[in-house]
Amino acid sequence: MRAADLFEQGVRPAEIARQVGVCHQIVSDWRAVWRQSGRDGLRGAGRAGRLPKLSREQLGQVEVALAKGAEANGYPNDVWTLKHVADVIERVTGVSYNDETLIEFLSELNDFEQRRVVLIWDGLPSHRSGRMRAWVASQRHWLSVEPLPGYAPELNPIEQVWGNLKSTELANLCSDTINEVAGVAEDGLYRIGSDVSLCFSFGRPFGCQTTGL
Repeated sequence: MRAADLFEQGVRPAEIARQVGVCHQIVSDWRAVWRQSGRDGLRGAGRAGRLPKLSREQLGQVEVALAKGAEANGYPNDVWTLKHVADVIERVTGVSYNDETLIEFLSELNDFEQRRVVLIWDGLPSHRSGRMRAWVASQRHWLSVEPLPGYAPELNPIEQVWGNLKSTELANLCSDTINEVAGVAEDGLYRIGSDVSLCFSFGRPFGCQTTGL
């Protein structure tokens, strides 16, 4: 019950994840159970985290669609972007990335981080909806939003994150299922997220510095 001890000591979730050796989302789920049911509830929480929104069958369908390449899915070149992948997932499975799921994620992020956050994002419609603008305006005590200019993917830090991931954990990776790839990718994202200097290096194209945040 190491996690319960750390919760009771007021240790930040990010540090608990590091000490216990699980991903951040699992710690967030554990803490929700702990708050509701205490140690007894936490004993049965397990390590699985939240259930995926996509079934195995749906993941397989997405895998087939993505394997065809971006051009075959109607995009002008063979470069995948997060928005393109989200569009394909919604078209194939009906599961969408929208302002509702984004607000849910950001609320969990606030609960997890418990500090001010600067959010840098692109012009995805769900980022600009009336509902999202109203919600962001109500969260200014902890959340600041910096929109990226249009048609400037080189300024988007996530593109450098994916580049680092693809040249390290995903380099020459041959897996039988998309779930295996997802597991390897999650490990890589944890590595990147644990390296502060590396994260800030991805923000250098738009002048992000560790001394300025």
